[in-house]
Amino acid sequence: MLQIQKAKNNDLKKIMDIYAEAREYMKAQGNTTQWGENYPVEELIRKDISDGHCYICIDNGSIGAVFYFALMKDSCYDVIEDGAWINDRPYGVVHRIAVGKTMHQKGIAGQCIAYAVNECRKAEVYDLRMDTHADNVPMQRFLEKHDFRYCGRVHMQDGSERMAYHKVIIRNVVFDIGQVLLGFDWRKFIAGMNISEEKQRQLAHVTLGNIPHWNEHDRGMCDEEFVKKSLLIEPDIEEELRYYLAHIGTIAREYDHSVPLIRSLKEKGYGVYLLSNYGVTPFKYAKENMKFFDEVDGMIISHEVGLIKPEPGIYELLFEKYGLVPEECVFIDDRADNIEAAMDMGMSGIVFDDIGNVKKQLSIMLEQEIDLPNRCSFE
Repeated sequence: MLQIQKAKNNDLKKIMDIYAEAREYMKAQGNTTQWGENYPVEELIRKDISDGHCYICIDNGSIGAVFYFALMKDSCYDVIEDGAWINDRPYGVVHRIAVGKTMHQKGIAGQCIAYAVNECRKAEVYDLRMDTHADNVPMQRFLEKHDFRYCGRVHMQDGSERMAYHKVIIRNVVFDIGQVLLGFDWRKFIAGMNISEEKQRQLAHVTLGNIPHWNEHDRGMCDEEFVKKSLLIEPDIEEELRYYLAHIGTIAREYDHSVPLIRSLKEKGYGVYLLSNYGVTPFKYAKENMKFFDEVDGMIISHEVGLIKPEPGIYELLFEKYGLVPEECVFIDDRADNIEAAMDMGMSGIVFDDIGNVKKQLSIMLEQEIDLPNRCSFE
């Protein structure tokens, strides 16, 4: 099992061996100038150890990786060119990550970042900064994978240029509801209504087809007004449409991952919120029957506020009502356009396709494992 701890002076030789291996790896990847022939020098690492900023990763009794971490300003980050840091809050810094040649592909570098994130959280610091060389493509990919955002260029004390990256540590997870926390199959519902195929087509057309007033139903249009507008488009389905509206909410079933996922996140200290497009009648059924509503810290539901995703206003209302910082939130929704809108507002985003994939992505973003079933099923 991997252990991370502060380095001691008697670890110095092994640390320098790992840095030598890292330099060779960089050269093999086409990055010949970032660390040159002898960076970091022994004197610098001795100082890191003395200052309490040098950390080692021990795997099966052996040192497998080393990195620098500090909760303090880095003077090289005071000036940034061709961009800007995400914010000016206190931050942690990670430098000089190096993994031994026998430890590659084990995810150790990711665990170094996870350790730094956790230490930041303990200190109530929610920002982490790093930099890398333009030739260090593997590190750039690594940083992007771990939700660091490229911000511009900074210069080291020797004048050399680096690409600057900033990670805002996630504090809140925001969920859509439909097909994320609960599932429903409207096609199956319509097919089971014992009506002709033509009426099935007409009903699908006015309820879940590409018709603007369906969005207005989510925005708060009452069922009666919705029926009136629908019958202007498909005039022969009034009875079927009224039945559909009265019963469609009842087909929703809560996924068995929903409550455990929310509880797990809250136990780890995250705020959990809902942001969903939902019409009045189907939402009433869901609110009365789904257990996950009792677990969350707050919610914005479209029909209650007269706004729908992906309109910017509904996201802004979420931030304003609950005092959330967009960059500290990750949004999980089954529609890519809603995620794109959230990311335009500054949030991170995950498109929900299956719980196993979401679990992996969320674990990376939060820098800690989310232990849940890998499949969606109904309670």
